[in-house]
Amino acid sequence: MMWTSFIEIRRKCTLCSCDGLLNEGAFVVFQKNAPRSFDILFILEAPNRDDTYNPKKGYLTVDPNTDPSGKFFCDLFTNELKFPLNDLFVTNSVLCLPAEKSGKFPVSALQRKNCLLNLRLLIDTFNPMIVCPMGTKALKATDGICNHGLRTMATAVANPLNWYDRVLFPLFHTSAQARNPRNGRIEPQQRADWRKLRAVWDQTQCTTSGDSGLR
Repeated sequence: MMWTSFIEIRRKCTLCSCDGLLNEGAFVVFQKNAPRSFDILFILEAPNRDDTYNPKKGYLTVDPNTDPSGKFFCDLFTNELKFPLNDLFVTNSVLCLPAEKSGKFPVSALQRKNCLLNLRLLIDTFNPMIVCPMGTKALKATDGICNHGLRTMATAVANPLNWYDRVLFPLFHTSAQARNPRNGRIEPQQRADWRKLRAVWDQTQCTTSGDSGLR
């Protein structure tokens, strides 16, 4: 199967291992099972510690039982986008857990640059019609693949753009911090964004050739 072969090959990636960019013992993390649909690719920032080190995991988890962020994501995915969870196609802008700094795992520009080939190969191989970077770090990663000129999520969010022969549709992260009204995208706005994503997906289904009209 194409998915299994791709994942096994990419798990051998060692480009960052000697650069001091990764947390000790970190390894490449993908979603556990092949998605049923490759129509929409969601790009998060980086694996979390539990997905990396929990012996019961070792893969990227986005599910209702993982944490509040995952619960809200799945709520939006099933109730606003109206897709079943087995259609979820998700990855990270960097595939390994970044080195810990003051209790956090920040993604460095060098690590993001080193992982661009992996992200580009994933997109080229499975050809999603829509790519959704979730958060500023993921937005920057997509710009490294093909320049789109977007610098902040505040101006980019939920504005579909023709990019890399497909549609770019930036979204805010679903964490509680990203829903803070002082510096984020509150829940009603995020729900509206995901309904708009559904409308864009519907439009792509009706477009068989030529310009989609998205700008």
